[in-house]
Amino acid sequence: MFSLFAPFERFLVFSGRQGTRLLAAGIVAGLVLPPLSDALYPTLAANVMFNTTLIILRIDFRAGLAHLRHPGRLALMLAWMLLACPLLARLIVAPLPLDPGIAAGAVASMSGCGVIAGAALARLGGLDSELALVLTMITTLLLPITAPPIALGLAGVDLALTLPAMASRLAVVVGIPILAALVLFALLGRRRIRAHGPSLDGAIIWMITLYATAVMHGVTARFLADPGWIAEALGVAFATSFGFNLLSALVFSWMGARQALAFGLVGGNRNLALYLAVLPATADPRIAMYFGLTQFPLNFTPLLLMPLYRRLVPRKGAPGSDVQAPGAPPECGRSRRPDPDD
Repeated sequence: MFSLFAPFERFLVFSGRQGTRLLAAGIVAGLVLPPLSDALYPTLAANVMFNTTLIILRIDFRAGLAHLRHPGRLALMLAWMLLACPLLARLIVAPLPLDPGIAAGAVASMSGCGVIAGAALARLGGLDSELALVLTMITTLLLPITAPPIALGLAGVDLALTLPAMASRLAVVVGIPILAALVLFALLGRRRIRAHGPSLDGAIIWMITLYATAVMHGVTARFLADPGWIAEALGVAFATSFGFNLLSALVFSWMGARQALAFGLVGGNRNLALYLAVLPATADPRIAMYFGLTQFPLNFTPLLLMPLYRRLVPRKGAPGSDVQAPGAPPECGRSRRPDPDD
């Protein structure tokens, strides 16, 4: 059994180390190979659920629970993400001569919940992946309450999100991965799962890469038909993502570099898959296309910002550092109590 799976495990470990390149390659593959993007598009929901399960398996739950012991700080971050960011986005785009669909998409996107891949990307950059996951989960649960009035009021985008409908979607998209992760923890034990952590990191990278390829569905055709519009939408998507990433990190810099940069990563990149699923047929199709293009800055974030993260975040072994190195088991670089199954 070991000899059968050892080459595949080595491949996943290698993939995890090439994460920044693979994430960018996923975008390129979807653009130059439209049939591949079309074939992967129906797998988006399954991809999200499987990847969420893998990400939960890689999280240090003690560190995640530690963030919940600071409700005041969490409330400030949630208010910034769900209220301040869309309002600021509206104030910024209002005077600009942007295409109406792009402007509406930019504002509505900032009302979304944190992207689940944010925790994986934070881990890749040596940031606080537990904080990223906690914020993603809470903003996802708050989404049906906050998003519809904000998106409609600030961007004129009608999100047909109701509490019962959203609850059923969350039960599938979030509930199933949590249940699956708990079952795997019970069957395999945390110690065994941690031993295969680098392999899980590689699998997570591949899931994000394939997701990026899938959401390029229709982008190539739109680019050939209207390259100017795609260029404008990409420019706004990058400016919005990186701008709110930077602004969020600066506003919360008092938390320390590792936490502030993780918060910036989540604040600048939002999960718009749920929005795509509930946009009414009468919605401007340019908004949905813009939502898909926000995958560009998300997947290129590690490639472009990794040097900055390495410069600002103390690495393992640096004086005074208690930061976990990317790809290392959760216990590395920080003290912890033994798990019951260790």
